[in-house]
Amino acid sequence: MIDILNSLDADLLLFFNGLHTGFFDRFMVLASSRWVWLPMYCGLFMILMRITSPKMTLLYSVGLFFAIALTDQTCATLIRPAIERMRPSNPDNPLSALVHIVDGYRGGRYGFPSCHGANSAALLVFMGCVMRRRLYVWVLASWALLHVYSRIYLGVHYPGDIICGAAIGSVISYSCYRIAAWFDNETDMQRRDKIGVPVFAVPLGKGRGLPVSAGGAYITIYVGSLAVMLCDAAV
Repeated sequence: MIDILNSLDADLLLFFNGLHTGFFDRFMVLASSRWVWLPMYCGLFMILMRITSPKMTLLYSVGLFFAIALTDQTCATLIRPAIERMRPSNPDNPLSALVHIVDGYRGGRYGFPSCHGANSAALLVFMGCVMRRRLYVWVLASWALLHVYSRIYLGVHYPGDIICGAAIGSVISYSCYRIAAWFDNETDMQRRDKIGVPVFAVPLGKGRGLPVSAGGAYITIYVGSLAVMLCDAAV
């Protein structure tokens, strides 16, 4: 059974890794980086501050920190040295001769389970539980899928590494969320109502060269969509 799973894992890895082009080589290197997503992380923190009290913002931030830290250390420090499954890109792995390597990047020696998969799932589960909005969950899920797919595309993880890492990250993250949420007195409905409240509205009156209705016009930024919207305000 293990041999069948390993063979299927290798076949899937070679299929997705083989779908390479010059453009996506560059794109997946960027998508695989943690730091390129820093603006998104800052945006999530701003949303967290908007929809929770200062006390819960702190507690949820600490909870998310511990979720990712525990997830990362569980995968990298505890499981990887015990399992010792070589990355497909590792030169000592016979499969590496068939793997497309981008810019010589091969990652570390061992790759099971995937820390990228675990940490991405941890962030998705924790923030999805806090915000509980379908749009946010879909956006975060899309980011997580792109993030982990880039690891397969680059040949540094088998799909099985990603799946097992995501399972570990989800369990640890949900546990950390439940501990932090025990101190939260707000209901999900109250938090959803806060998401729809504008962060600020800038009036655009006469003298700025903009046509306005009798009630005036405003540029309003909603935390729910993180988008700038131009709307008319009724008198």
